[in-house]
Amino acid sequence: MVAVTTIQGPNWTLKSGPVRLLAFKLGGAVPFPTPKIVVPPVPEPPELTADAATIKKGEALYRKFVCDGCHSPGLDGSGAWVEDGAVPDLRYAPPNVHRDWYAIVLGGSHWDKGMPGFADPPKFAFPHAKMTVADAEALHAFVIDGAWKAYRGEQAQGHAKKENY
Repeated sequence: MVAVTTIQGPNWTLKSGPVRLLAFKLGGAVPFPTPKIVVPPVPEPPELTADAATIKKGEALYRKFVCDGCHSPGLDGSGAWVEDGAVPDLRYAPPNVHRDWYAIVLGGSHWDKGMPGFADPPKFAFPHAKMTVADAEALHAFVIDGAWKAYRGEQAQGHAKKENY
């Protein structure tokens, strides 16, 4: 027999499945449990007002400031918007993150969650990388563009939730 305990906590379910602790009994015959993974729908992003050149600049800055090191090259760090346990998928950013973008990205208001403020590089691992307001704006345009692509892709597929087994 296999005893399975799912450890529940704030946002402890990732794209790879829930965080679990498995205990096994020698000689047991119960099959391995495979949980269903449900990725929530991408929320409708804010209006995209930037032009293609600004979005392209934001993409280059995303690499320059090593955003892809935590949030992954495709903006999809974890497959959902999560805090306290995983890196957020930037395409899932809720409205308050878009509203507070500059305070988060430049000011470091989420420093306690591991997100440095890039306008104050001495706190950051790359002390010579200083971001300007225009840089943060271009990065935001790139994120919003990626969010719209993901949102429209879900709408075109005709479903709001993706399920993997």
